[in-house]
Formats: sequence, structure tokens, C-alpha cells
Amino acid sequence: MDMHKKFTDRIGPVATKSHVDLPFEPNTRSCQEWVDDLPILDAASTAGMMLTATQGLLSTTVAPYTEFKISEVVSPYVIKLTTLYLKATEGTKLPLSQKQAELSTQTLKVLTNAQAVYQNIICSAYFAKNSADESGDDTPIFSKHQKGLIIHRAVELLGIIQFFESLVYKPTDAGFWNALNALFTLAEDLQVHQLDYLKVNGNSHTTIENEFKKIHFFNLARPNRFRQGDIKTIQRILSLQANNITMSSNQEVSTSFYIDLSSSKPISHVATLKAHDQCRFIDNKLLVQFIQSDQLVAPERQVTISMTPEKPILSKKVIQQLLPSWSTQQSRQSPRYEQTEELTVYPGFDSVIRALVLKQNPDYFGKKPAQTTKPRHDFGIDNLHLIPIEERYKSQHTINDTDVNKALKASAENSLSANSIWTKNLIKPGEKGHSMEATMNDISLQGLRFQIAANNQALLNANDLIGIQTKTGPLQLAIIRRINKLEDGDISVGVEMMSPNLKIANIKFHNKELPPKPAIFLQGIPSIHQPDSIITPLLLNNTAKSIILKTKDTLNTYRLDKIIETNQVFNHYTVLKESDLDYGKQ
Repeated sequence: MDMHKKFTDRIGPVATKSHVDLPFEPNTRSCQEWVDDLPILDAASTAGMMLTATQGLLSTTVAPYTEFKISEVVSPYVIKLTTLYLKATEGTKLPLSQKQAELSTQTLKVLTNAQAVYQNIICSAYFAKNSADESGDDTPIFSKHQKGLIIHRAVELLGIIQFFESLVYKPTDAGFWNALNALFTLAEDLQVHQLDYLKVNGNSHTTIENEFKKIHFFNLARPNRFRQGDIKTIQRILSLQANNITMSSNQEVSTSFYIDLSSSKPISHVATLKAHDQCRFIDNKLLVQFIQSDQLVAPERQVTISMTPEKPILSKKVIQQLLPSWSTQQSRQSPRYEQTEELTVYPGFDSVIRALVLKQNPDYFGKKPAQTTKPRHDFGIDNLHLIPIEERYKSQHTINDTDVNKALKASAENSLSANSIWTKNLIKPGEKGHSMEATMNDISLQGLRFQIAANNQALLNANDLIGIQTKTGPLQLAIIRRINKLEDGDISVGVEMMSPNLKIANIKFHNKELPPKPAIFLQGIPSIHQPDSIITPLLLNNTAKSIILKTKDTLNTYRLDKIIETNQVFNHYTVLKESDLDYGKQ
């Protein structure tokens, strides 16, 4: 079968619902003048104008060669718009605000339309021409290099769409993988899949094959488990390492994954392989070696992940989550069971503290905090006290440059007055906490999945702590492990359950000028060999020393044992009980 017909039988042109006029004359000069006048720093206005232009390219009859030349002028500005949106919403929690959601939807439509323009050019009969026809038509035809460039643009923009959707936690559309696999098959047939092309942003060169591998391995990473900064770093790693992922028509001993080009499915582990002549086999051992190398690991105290073009880095926890996805077959550890139930959700550390306080003292936050120079942090209840001990009577408190800069910034933003110097309006621990209503969808042995409405506050973030409580059950602690933004804007959240036995603790310093810091003490479950542990926003860098947990009349000595998890939000340590010391009522 003719290779172009094989492609068009599988992928038809993208149809538009209604006709939209181009905002410029159908030539590159007029188009360039139009894009030069775009208010590129105004994302909302630019998105609306770009949406009109890309819809116009899809619905207006323009010669494919001219359409290609115009698209080459428009596409860099599509990327600028995308970059502008991502910078403006960096670190944003979910659900998105109405304004953010509208801009996100528009930007994604612009990207999708831009990709569809290139795909429609490929679908046109004109693309299949190899020489001018005998009718005397003098319209220039596409060279082999230009055909490869058009396919490259279509594949590259699919990757940008995938990346954009991952940062707003939106799953890829059903037809995504069929389009990608069909485009790569055509590139192979035309023998352009390994030609080098300048990317649409003009910053670097790559091949269709490398873009193809990058997209499939990005999907394997399951980015909806990670925070936006980590998602960007994973994408950067794949951009740098794509050339080290080898692809062949023959299965070798080192093969870990395969892609069935005739299917509409993403990459799969070879354990699921069914023989097919359209399979491409993947050897990614060099990528795995890079992920395991020390050069990728962030320093222990670097809880926020930075990235430079030369050296992307990730936390150990993220690497531990990522490595199995790129090396072994993944499957659910336990089945899900459908269960519908109303929940109250407490997102974040402060919200969990608030819920614990209100459970024992419902009136606590109704009291006005006193203005004093010596704050109280006893929550008005009998709580635990967690005391880090560096020496028997001395505690060590460290401060780094980041802390100093934050303090200077805070002092610059707050004007001085006699009142602000001599008094301090205290924020009670948990006072900034929030709660929201949710509906449970299903449950498994390790966790559950729930859904919240789009009109809630933006409070959810991947890998964040979260408290969950049914109408009749106890407050339970969990970690957000997966987030998906649904078509209607609602958010689907998958959590890993941690413990149903929570207590409040105070981390107290021997330096009386330093206020205590709240922590969560998780009672161990001996029957399943789960040890006692603590969770705190503080990074306790000296795990060799003891700590003391104080209840009403008893001091119990513990030793910090192992770091379970450290990320941008919290630190989770197991603790071992050393002895029981009865100090009486001191």
C-alpha cells in the first residue's frame, strides 16, 4: 500500500466546526507583521488572538505550501505563549482559579490547533507529490527535508501538548498515541526519522526519533505523581538523554520496552509483548544508569529542586519513584473497589494540625490570640512535646543564607512602627488551615481516590500531606500520590494512606527565644511492623541525637531512626523508643 495512503487511512485531517477568517492576508509577510504586533506579555489577549489565527489556518483554504510557511512564522509565538502561561502559573495548586482555567484551556487549544495545521498538511494530497504535475502547476513541491520538517513539527508539538497537559495534571486525549505512532511510521517510511532539525523554539536540534522516544518515556514516568518542578526536570532529563535510548526492529537481551507502531497505545514493558512486525524494541539501560548516578541526586538539605540547562537534579525520593517506571513492569499492588462516601479533606500540614486541635478543643480558634512577646504554643490541650537534644542541656539551631534572605525580604515588605516593634500578632498553629468537602470514588488496600469540585480553593499539590475524615470515622493521614484534572474542571486525587493514629507534638528548642514548632506524631502499628514516626516541616539534620516526647506526666526518650521521605513540604522520620523516664509533674 502507498505509504501516504496508509497514513491518511489511519489519520484523517482535523475538521473545524465553523469557518474563521484569518486575521492577516494568507502570506508570510502579512503574517509576520501580525505576530510582531502581538501583545505577547498579555497572555490572555495573546491567547485569544492566537486562537483566532490557528482556527483560521484550519478553516481557510490556503495552499499547503503557503500554509506551511505561515505556520513556521506562527509556531514560535505559540511556544512563547505557552512559556508565558507556564511561568505565570508556576507552583500553582489545584483546582485552578476560573481565570487560570480559562487561560489554560485557550492555550491548550492554540497548541492543539497549531499541531493540527501541520498534521493536515501531511494529510493533503499535495504532501505526497514528488514532482510538479503535467498540468503546468508551478506551485513549489515539498522537498524530502521539508517533509521531514513538517512531520517533526507535528511530533514536536504533540510532545509540547503532552508536557503542558502534565503541568495542569490533565490526561492525554484518546487519539494522542494513534497520531504519534502513525506520524513516526510515516517518518520511517520516508526515511526522515533520523534527520536533524532545529526545534520550533530555535534553541537546539533534535530528530523525529528522539522526540518520539522522549514522549513515550515521559508517559512511562507517570508525571501526575510529581510536583511541577519535578515534572519539568524529568522532561529536561529526557531531552538530554533521548539519544542514549536505542530503538531497533529486533528484540535483544537488553530490551526492556517495546512500541507497537500499528497500535494506538503508548510504550509497554516486554513482559506484555505479543509478536508483531510493527514493533520497535527499546534499550534504555544508559538512561537508567544516568538516573542512578550521583550527579542527578540533589543535596540532602536542598529540599527545593533547582534545575539548570547543564545539570538537572532530583531528590532521592523522586528518583526512587521514577526508577521503577523506567526499568520494570508496573502494575497495581492491590485492586480498587468502588465505594462512594462523603469526605472532609484537610489539605497540607497546617490543615491537619487544625483538624487535630479542633478535635480536642473545638473552641480553640475562637479565642483571640494574645499580643505578647512570648508566644504560647500549647494548643490549650494535653499534647506531646518533641525536644531535639544536641547535648544534655544545649540545642543547636542553624540558619542558612536562604533563611536570611527570607527574613530580609519579610522585613522589607512590612513597615516598622512602635506597635510592630514591641508587640507581635501571633498566628496560632493550624490557624491558616483549611478544609474542603470531597466524594470518595473507590478504595484499595493502600489508599483511596476522591474527587473535589472545581470551585474549591487552590490547595492541592502532588506529594503534599492531607488529612481525610469520613462523617463517622477518625481523622487519617495520607499523602497525595496522583492528581488528574477532569474534563469538567473537577480534580481527581489518589492518596496513599499513612496512619489513623495521629497526635500533636511540639518541637521545642532549649533556646527560649525560639518558639516551639508543631509536628505530627504517628503511633506505630506493631501488628504490621509499622514503627512510630514523626512528620514535620523542619529538616532535622542531626539524626544521631535523641529526642524526648513529653505527655502529661511522662517523658519518653526516642532516637530518630530513618528518613522515610523528604520533599519540599514535609520530612518524615521513624523514631525508636529508648527508655521510659518518669519525671513526675515538672
